[in-house]
Amino acid sequence: MALVEVFVATGPDGPDGGPAAVVVAHVGDDVVVRLEDRSGSTGYQWWVVDASDLLAPRGDRVAPHRPDRNGGTGEATEDGEDVPAPVGAPGEHLFTYRAVGAGEGVLSFALRRAWEPDPVATVAVRVVVS
Repeated sequence: MALVEVFVATGPDGPDGGPAAVVVAHVGDDVVVRLEDRSGSTGYQWWVVDASDLLAPRGDRVAPHRPDRNGGTGEATEDGEDVPAPVGAPGEHLFTYRAVGAGEGVLSFALRRAWEPDPVATVAVRVVVS
């Protein structure tokens, strides 16, 4: 069992109109799709539109953007401690799945407000599980 991660920046799908990213995993692997979330406290959030039956959802959460990958803003205090991102700052929405079947499928996501039906962005991720 392994952890497979993919980061997808907000924007249009791939150059040919296809998926913005491809995830390759094995049955039993955990798959984490990290979507860039620049909306901060604007009310926009990522929603799952379509999920492949090859993947079982294990949860989702929003995490602060971590450009230094150590948990802060990339800046440091005089003591060398990371400076935490401010409340409402852009971040990442992480969707975690467990690969439960072999084959190919697509995960689709939409960035929208809960009270508005039309998304401002969509992202598709192609999934290949062996």
